[in-house]
Amino acid sequence: MIALKTPEEMYQYCIDNELGTGMGCGKGGAIKRFNLLIQNLKDDENVYCVFIGLHNYKKQTKSNEGNYAYALTNKRCIMVQHKLFGVSVQAVDVESITNISFVKTGIYGINGIGMICIDTYKETFNVAIDKISAQKICNRVHEAFEDIRKSAVSTPTAQAIDTY
Repeated sequence: MIALKTPEEMYQYCIDNELGTGMGCGKGGAIKRFNLLIQNLKDDENVYCVFIGLHNYKKQTKSNEGNYAYALTNKRCIMVQHKLFGVSVQAVDVESITNISFVKTGIYGINGIGMICIDTYKETFNVAIDKISAQKICNRVHEAFEDIRKSAVSTPTAQAIDTY
């Protein structure tokens, strides 16, 4: 599991893993959002998966919150976007996430819309992106979660052994 450190690495990660770069969000917009993610990381946080999508998607005809950048770190799932006045930053501790799933929905363009649902104990975040990217993102997020959980389990054991 390689930690992503720069906005350019995050953008390239999306390209290399065919995760898309959001709904109508070009390279410049992606880099800008990934830079905002980096600004909101804690010192002990490492980014393992990133993507961009329409935040809290409801329907094509309803008002959505626009493209957000998402990062899965060893501590949190972080969601950020530049607003007209300031920024929007939301974060959920990894332990609070109960499920991440992929849902096909509606027809938008050639591929249609796919939705990634991030369920927590308190709320659900619906992220819309094209179906192909959404499925790949969901798979990649599950892989990253598994790696994070494995490293969290192995770390206390290694520390206990080092103390003897």
